[in-house]
Amino acid sequence: MAAIDHPLIDQFLDALWLEKGLSDNTRDSYRSDLALFNGWLQERNVDLPSAGREVILDHLAWRVDNAYKPRSTARFLSGARGFYRYLLREKLIAVDPTLQIDMPQLGKPLPKSLSEADVEALLAAPDLSEPIG
Repeated sequence: MAAIDHPLIDQFLDALWLEKGLSDNTRDSYRSDLALFNGWLQERNVDLPSAGREVILDHLAWRVDNAYKPRSTARFLSGARGFYRYLLREKLIAVDPTLQIDMPQLGKPLPKSLSEADVEALLAAPDLSEPIG
């Protein structure tokens, strides 16, 4: 599936840059996510501004089925929420289709464990010739 840009994506990202000063990386990620979503919509003959809640839920399910990571899906949903709120504010849509769509559950990252060499270095670090060592 090809990512397909849309003029409204560019307008939204320009507004984000002006209003919130988001980093280039965040805007690039949102652009990529929304263009991929637009390509997915085009395959289903749905126009980006007219995508409804059910279509967005279908896309979220598609992302799960295609092994997208939860953090990437959460980023997509965050970008989509901002995009559809922008369209609502600009009176280009009447209802925000992302309302009442929950963010994917993100597990807490596991702590990194020490290697055997790190443990050895920690144990060797105290100066045993000193009382507090």
